[in-house]
Amino acid sequence: MLRVLLLLSALLMPVVGFLSQRGAFGPDNKTISDAYPTLLIAEGYAFSIWGVIFLLDIALAAMQWKRGTALPPRVQGALVIAFGAASAWMILFPQLQFWLALATIWASLLALLYAAFHMADESAGSGSLATPLAHWAVGLHAGWISLAVLLNTAQVIAAYRLASIDHQLPWSLGLWAAAAAILAFAIHRVRGHWAYTVAAIWGLTGVAVKQWSNPMPGARESAAIAIALAAVAIGQTLWERSRQPTPHQTST
Repeated sequence: MLRVLLLLSALLMPVVGFLSQRGAFGPDNKTISDAYPTLLIAEGYAFSIWGVIFLLDIALAAMQWKRGTALPPRVQGALVIAFGAASAWMILFPQLQFWLALATIWASLLALLYAAFHMADESAGSGSLATPLAHWAVGLHAGWISLAVLLNTAQVIAAYRLASIDHQLPWSLGLWAAAAAILAFAIHRVRGHWAYTVAAIWGLTGVAVKQWSNPMPGARESAAIAIALAAVAIGQTLWERSRQPTPHQTST
């Protein structure tokens, strides 16, 4: 049953995403982002990563459907929640249901991190059923959503004017601190798997590009923070990977 739900939820995401960008549920994401500019918004091209994420998630779900062996039920269940929450977000956000959208994207992140951490722990032991495809599909998705939740949080703050709109840098620094904490913890827990880091770097670069040309006060500082975080993420990933035992060490 979980395999069926996993495949259906993976297929649902690109369908809902296509309808969302066609205005089926309300204004597209760019229109909303332009209406509520923040210092954490990424350049438009960065969101093209969704195409890769959708393809890998569908491929992973299809493989689980076909194979006699599968990811543990707890991982499959977490992915069903993550994929379903992602589809819900794409419906709620265009309808300006910002609080509900924020709740769903955080739920998606927590479910993805649970799956990614569980697979990393199993891979460190023996008998893991997670394939390289699984690690890349889940890791890439989790890395991107780790930043997307904070971009979304910033837009909620701007939309409801929960803090200054004209001087966003002070509260944006708080969100950047949260981003740094999430990235550092997740990179450590996935044992430096490049899938998570690649997605994070892609998102951070997109923010840096967007904010470097943003005329809002504090935008250049936000761009610099994004670049610094990308560099730190690379450094931590290399360090985490250097600490992993080699196949020879594992077998002795």
